[in-house]
Amino acid sequence: SQFGSLGEKLNHLNLPGADRLESLSKEIADVLFTDASDAPVRFGGEESSLYENIKWARIVDRAFKQGLEDTLKELQKHLAEIKSLPDSGIPGQLRRDLDEDMALMDEWVSKDDFYKHVTDFNTSLTNIKACVRDAAISMGDAQKDKLKEVEEGLRRLTEWAELTQEEQNDMISRIEDLQIEATRDLYGLKKLINQDFVILSRSAEFKDRIVQKGQNRRKQRLEEEKRKAEESGKTKISRTICLPSAVNSVEQLTELIQRLNVLKNELDLYSDIEVTISIES
Repeated sequence: SQFGSLGEKLNHLNLPGADRLESLSKEIADVLFTDASDAPVRFGGEESSLYENIKWARIVDRAFKQGLEDTLKELQKHLAEIKSLPDSGIPGQLRRDLDEDMALMDEWVSKDDFYKHVTDFNTSLTNIKACVRDAAISMGDAQKDKLKEVEEGLRRLTEWAELTQEEQNDMISRIEDLQIEATRDLYGLKKLINQDFVILSRSAEFKDRIVQKGQNRRKQRLEEEKRKAEESGKTKISRTICLPSAVNSVEQLTELIQRLNVLKNELDLYSDIEVTISIES
């Protein structure tokens, strides 16, 4: 009666000893079946499996009632979730940092005397929670930096200038909305990992939307310019780009690249453009 549910708990926690409890239950049933007339034989020998199993079951049962069961449940939940994390980035580093803890856990829970490691289990759980907390904080900070990079990348698109101020502000607001608040625990860490995928996919959507909208507006403007050119007797749109004879700074080079990119994008959209290039003296 006392140890009836103990075997189920051991199986649920993937702990050894369920076979010992099965053997114990059988021996007790045998003793009761014979009105305990063979109890001296079962208990009086130099070695008694019945006595040793009862003694072991009482120790395990007591340890469980004193909190070991809850500790192991929480530990195993953390370890199972951590093992399922991605191998790269901050989650991957967390897995590597906890390799030793997970190896020790596997060793401790593989033996019948796992109950001797109560202090070790508690220490490991505290350490794992601290590592998970630090990983969640680091990942939250990394996502803030990532969103800044996304915003800067969109601003560098030549099509960004085609958006109205209201459209630009709306896009920046959408990027900022991708920053989430997450608890500094296992649940929060998984939420941040999922949000990484959301940021990646949404930023690609934002880029495509800006490029498409900017190209459409540029094309409309080019077509209107072409129509006006034809009305004035011209057959092509003309562009003149003046290149500096020397570039003396990163800022000058960046500006030149941007101007050439604008020209390239116009040519991609509308090939019937006459380009004149001059070099500054």
